[in-house]
Amino acid sequence: MVDDSIIEGSNQKGKIQAPWTGLGWSLDTGGYVIRESQGTITLNDDKFKLVFGGQTYDLVSVGGGRYRTKDETFWLINYDSVADSWTLKTKDGTTHRFGSSDASRQIGMTFALNKEVSLSPLSRQKWAYLR
Repeated sequence: MVDDSIIEGSNQKGKIQAPWTGLGWSLDTGGYVIRESQGTITLNDDKFKLVFGGQTYDLVSVGGGRYRTKDETFWLINYDSVADSWTLKTKDGTTHRFGSSDASRQIGMTFALNKEVSLSPLSRQKWAYLR
């Protein structure tokens, strides 16, 4: 007999509570960068957050368009002001691009993931956004 009280995601009565996507399923959007504007026309006083891998990270500028997460993750994060897009390179070498197409940018505030390139040529993914 299985003790329902130790099953993660169980409710008050010990019954399994499925997430909105259904039991055993999840929906990963890939990630995005959020710009928190301070009401000025410059980016210098804006704050940025990275939502990636199911977690939210505050981004800290280290100069020259380079950023890091406030709680160090050892990722390489760059903002390209000319292309108005972001690049994230994780420790395993996978590169993720955010906002590199017009459709993946939302009113200059959110940059959605639209390309992921891993070191393995068999593992490349692209996201397309429709307006």
